Amino acid sequence: MGFTDDLMQQITKIHSNNPNKRIYLSGFSLGAGVVTKLLADLGEDAYRYNICGAAVNAVPFDAAQCSTNLNGKGITKSIYGDRLLKSMKERIKQQYDNSCDFPFERSKIDECKTIMDIENLAIAPVFGFDDAWDYYDKCKTIDILDRISVPQLIIQAKDDPFFKGLEFPANNVNFPLRIQYSQLGGHCGFVCQTINEDNSKISWMPTQLGRFFAHVEENYQSTTYNTDDATARLIVAT
Repeated sequence: MGFTDDLMQQITKIHSNNPNKRIYLSGFSLGAGVVTKLLADLGEDAYRYNICGAAVNAVPFDAAQCSTNLNGKGITKSIYGDRLLKSMKERIKQQYDNSCDFPFERSKIDECKTIMDIENLAIAPVFGFDDAWDYYDKCKTIDILDRISVPQLIIQAKDDPFFKGLEFPANNVNFPLRIQYSQLGGHCGFVCQTINEDNSKISWMPTQLGRFFAHVEENYQSTTYNTDDATARLIVAT
């Protein structure tokens, strides 16, 4: 959730090859969390890499608060949590069989009944956390949103089952971060369609993210003396 190294490596490479290229970041679910964590960690240094904005959906601001929904009994665990757990087990087994050095026996993977079990078994020790709770605490962004210095839009559905029963961060007019809350949408859902002028259909959420990027880019160009140096580059974190 808080592993920003891969994203930063990509940004650094793009910026090194073309320092004038404007970079916009997008992400969904865990990817949205990674984008948000990176921007908070970078602060004003984001501008050093010509990162000009971000637009994301379904940010897990605090995984410790989400853990009950994903690990406890209920529809969220049965539909989302168990499927994610199965996927995580398969990935860790593949890495285990590829001679990765794990501090546990392979048989322990199948003994995990929840995502937290996997995080305690594999994620925490491999990445240097004390346990799953330490992992959640060090990856959360809910307390560092004020460090973000570039314009960012977060679309968050209030009926997202991952975040059911949680308190959502409030908007602060002094920050360049804006959280747009919707009553419906689920987890990266927003299945309602928008009819475009060419009769094509696209979901509401990505349309909103795109509109935000267009707005930021338009304002960037209108206040920049030289707008012919490079086009923008969009990086989507997954």
